[in-house]
Amino acid sequence: MPHKRNPENFEAIAALAEPIFAAQTQLMHALLSVNERDAIAWKQLWLALPEIHQYVDRQLTSLIAMLDGLVVNVDKMQENVARLGDLVYAEDIMMFLADRLGKQTAHEILFEVAQRSIDQQTDFLTDLMANAAVAEVTSLSELKTVASFEKTTVAIPTLIAHVLEKEVG
Repeated sequence: MPHKRNPENFEAIAALAEPIFAAQTQLMHALLSVNERDAIAWKQLWLALPEIHQYVDRQLTSLIAMLDGLVVNVDKMQENVARLGDLVYAEDIMMFLADRLGKQTAHEILFEVAQRSIDQQTDFLTDLMANAAVAEVTSLSELKTVASFEKTTVAIPTLIAHVLEKEVG
């Protein structure tokens, strides 16, 4: 689709994690020493660390290039959230209900109710509360608390500040 960005670069970054994990085996073996001046152990580091460095360097270079081209369309994001309504929080609600109903039951109920809400263009939370199993374990006000924009996004500024503080500090 021409309006989508190609995920290839991100997939390549994720794929480079595997050889890094594999090189950890060499690092673990380097912890083993036959005696206190065992050159075998630290020579393992000569093999593993440059390889890990190359992969991490490539990952970071790719991420920097991706982030430089990142376009965040806040208006479009808000429009999508408004269009989807409380369906945006279906995953959060499912995890909330999983604690009370069990994961599989919560998943099945949420899937069925979400599909019905989309098809019939009805209010998701009202439809959810119409389910007897859900109504037995929670209230509409409790679901509204779970499906809260403020609750979901409250940590974002803190996380950003923390990252920037580490970057600058």
